[in-house]
Amino acid sequence: MIKLNVFLCAFCLSASFLFSTLILGVHKAEAETNGIENSAIGLIYHRFGEDKYPTTSVSLEQLDMHINELTNGNYNVLPLMDGVSALLAGEKLPTRSIIITVDDAFNSFYKFGWPKFKAAGLPVTLFVSTASIDGNEFDYLSWDQLREMKSERILRRLRD
Repeated sequence: MIKLNVFLCAFCLSASFLFSTLILGVHKAEAETNGIENSAIGLIYHRFGEDKYPTTSVSLEQLDMHINELTNGNYNVLPLMDGVSALLAGEKLPTRSIIITVDDAFNSFYKFGWPKFKAAGLPVTLFVSTASIDGNEFDYLSWDQLREMKSERILRRLRD
């Protein structure tokens, strides 16, 4: 049996604190104290720049700080499927591996998050609730927006 060592954190009100604590401290400390070497930290986002939803939204300033930290050369940001595939194949992940995911496909990802991740060249996995998209629910992405992002190759379908 293969053990997948993926640590997950959610960004809420104290996103900057969580980010700096987890990214800058826990990954190295966990690897040293618990012998976890072949692992990745998963960063889970939901909304971007939406003050109306403080428990699930990261501010744009916080996102800029996160991206700045992730692109400073100290981390290996991997697409989710590359990390999972490597672990399933028994391959070793690069040290300080990070995986970025976004839940729910809210419009704020298209408007704010995606352009920033794209400009930084950071791979992102977006988890989509197709019922919300099919129902043209307010505040969710459209199929056309999803196709546009996929064509830019920052997003990949899990079954490409």
